[in-house]
Amino acid sequence: MSEQASKPPRKKPGKVKGSPKSGGRKKGTPNKNSTSLRFALDASGFNIVEEIQNRLALMVDPEKELVTLMNLLKYVYPQLKEIEQQTATLVPNSELKTESTDDLIAKLTKING
Repeated sequence: MSEQASKPPRKKPGKVKGSPKSGGRKKGTPNKNSTSLRFALDASGFNIVEEIQNRLALMVDPEKELVTLMNLLKYVYPQLKEIEQQTATLVPNSELKTESTDDLIAKLTKING
């Protein structure tokens, strides 16, 4: 037998699949770098909205202005996710129970008090 055949199989590094998250930032904890950058910009009096307005006023090419505005828009208004439309499953009339309207109203009134 060769020497390689007698070795036990190696384990894959990392956490076991399906185990809970361990370590790292907890959900909702702000990023320290982003927080410190925002604080420094606020302390210096830098206003990003005014800066963007000033820069856009200096632009001459309408196509570049539009592309720039579209790129900035995603930071102001988050992109909406596509929602899959769900439809109710219809029950054929033949499968419906035959109860009078009065009976149904009585049951609903009793349930709702």
